[in-house]
Amino acid sequence: MTEWNAGHYLKYGDERTRPAWDLAARIQLEAPQKIVDLGCGPGNSTQVLRSRWPDADITGIDSSSTMIENARRDWPDHNWLQADISGWTGNSPYDLVFSNADLQWIPNHHLLMPHLLSLVAQGGVLAFQIPSSVFAVVRTLIHEISCDPEWTDRMTGARSALTMEAPSF
Repeated sequence: MTEWNAGHYLKYGDERTRPAWDLAARIQLEAPQKIVDLGCGPGNSTQVLRSRWPDADITGIDSSSTMIENARRDWPDHNWLQADISGWTGNSPYDLVFSNADLQWIPNHHLLMPHLLSLVAQGGVLAFQIPSSVFAVVRTLIHEISCDPEWTDRMTGARSALTMEAPSF
């Protein structure tokens, strides 16, 4: 598993956090009591949720020990859990299951989505966004180069690291 560098990750913290603000603004829940932030990183997206719903019980989950250590350091009074989302069973039900730019790293969305939906309380919300790497020019160029015979054997793992389904999924 790749280990993330929280300091480097937050170098462009405003840019990284903007999609979390945008996603949270679209959620039509008045006062959720129980929220989970999947792929919380160093806690920046969890703080977006805390700002919107200050009275909710919010848990941030990330697979990276470095990210969770940073989140615990910066917000020691919050709930943080190091876990792999794909195998995490949760303490359901949650009024809001939230994930900003993390699910693209997890394979088998046809299995993951029903699992995440099973964690949502009746009347609750599963809210997530996945950055589109399909339409980004740089992603297309990287993929083309990685398929070049000179690189293809060395790039197989990197090529398959991002898992994305078509929007119709």
